[in-house]
Amino acid sequence: MRIGIAADSDMKLQARVSRHFGRCSHYVLVDVEDGRVKEVSTIDNPFYNAHEEPGKVPSFIRDQGVDVIIAGSMGGQAMGFFMGFGIQAIIGAEGSVQENIDSFLAGHDVGIRAD
Repeated sequence: MRIGIAADSDMKLQARVSRHFGRCSHYVLVDVEDGRVKEVSTIDNPFYNAHEEPGKVPSFIRDQGVDVIIAGSMGGQAMGFFMGFGIQAIIGAEGSVQENIDSFLAGHDVGIRAD
């Protein structure tokens, strides 16, 4: 499973979760196997300063192989794209990427799951 987290920096697990997934500067990608973190990387958000047409950011996330996206918030249209792509969207996350990954893997509520 690959989890993508909207982040305010490229500090991997120490980064803070961004309040808005589409306007964050980076995404932290966390690869999980057997309930454990195997690899952590960051990528720049190429749409950080330019929100062009709807669906570009969700499509970019899909192209990274993400199964779950975690963010502070996102608009309904973006959530609809994720649902259409089969990507679980979780909003309402706060704190560090590490805190959210730990909670998610432990089965605790991270935020609000959009199904």
